Amino acid sequence: QTGVAGLTGARAWAPEADYDRITDQYYIYWADPSAGPIYYNTSKDLQTVSAPAVYFDPGYQVIDSNIVKDGDTYYMSFKDERSSGKRMKFAKSKSLEPNSWEIYTPDFVTGMNSEGPFVYQDFNTGKWVMYWDFFYGATNERFGYSFTDDLASGVWDYQGTNPNMPSTDVRHGGVVAVTQKELDAII
Repeated sequence: QTGVAGLTGARAWAPEADYDRITDQYYIYWADPSAGPIYYNTSKDLQTVSAPAVYFDPGYQVIDSNIVKDGDTYYMSFKDERSSGKRMKFAKSKSLEPNSWEIYTPDFVTGMNSEGPFVYQDFNTGKWVMYWDFFYGATNERFGYSFTDDLASGVWDYQGTNPNMPSTDVRHGGVVAVTQKELDAII
């Protein structure tokens, strides 16, 4: 779609969506590699969507955002695309509202050549887990991962690479919670 300066409409990278109970709509957020910020559309039914608008703009190129909620706070991991970056930072907000995000990690939380973060809470340990892709041959493994006990701290304990993840032709993962019955059916 048109209407946003610099947005070509040619691509929507790493789209994700979250439902906002307060506004009774989905926020579909994504990046365009030809432009700087994270964009969004809203939808009530996931059939029709609003025109795109700016969702999060730290003043430099960002892509690959992922949002999780802990307590009353939302946490967004994202990739800083600057040449000094090419790795992840975090922002937080009390809502899913556009332009409500504040970067709270002064330093990067992953090493160079990382992208495509996804964060989830381990049901067994309560720890938060973040996986990300390595790109440009940064390692023979494709995914790195870290743990934290406290998302608000912004401090992640790097665990290395995960040898149990696919290592070829797989990029940008995600986690979906399933019941034991659903898992049995999948297997």
